[in-house]
Amino acid sequence: MARDPTRKAIVKGKAPGPKKSRYLNQFELHKLLASLDLGQDMTR
Repeated sequence: MARDPTRKAIVKGKAPGPKKSRYLNQFELHKLLASLDLGQDMTR
């Protein structure tokens, strides 16, 4: 019978940190758009 190479293995390293949001939520988006001076023409 083959031996399990992972028997008694010790996993080391740091635990992963909390994930940070990379996107704006709806409230943050509206706040950003309100603070920008986009003028009347938003297509350019």
